Amino acid sequence: MRMTVLVLAAVGGLASGALGLKWVSDAAQSRELVREIEKLGIAPDAVGEVTRVERAGYLLLVSMLAGFGAAAAVYLGKEKVAGPALLAAVVIPALFTAKALVGTFLLLVAGGLCFALKPGRSVREQAETYLRRVA
Repeated sequence: MRMTVLVLAAVGGLASGALGLKWVSDAAQSRELVREIEKLGIAPDAVGEVTRVERAGYLLLVSMLAGFGAAAAVYLGKEKVAGPALLAAVVIPALFTAKALVGTFLLLVAGGLCFALKPGRSVREQAETYLRRVA
């Protein structure tokens, strides 16, 4: 199950990073249009939504790094550190927009599974044992 958490954290990191990059690039392209809309005073709610999505995009990029760091922590046997980091990587972008849960769902699953792991050998130790048996 440790390997499952490791893979979910890494793939979830990639998914949140990809979504974050998409949102940040979309916000950069529409920045001039948003400025014009702000000057005219049209649809202030839409301007606020664009700003929240852009901020969530930057936080999704941080979530990507948290996912990769948590995958490394699980590999080293530090699941108790990885679990809260993964859950924080899910919750913080979702505070700005709930749409962020689309990209961080795998991180949520990996974070929940981290708390279900029983203490034992890390993935690294398991791999070393397997390689010794094979060689």
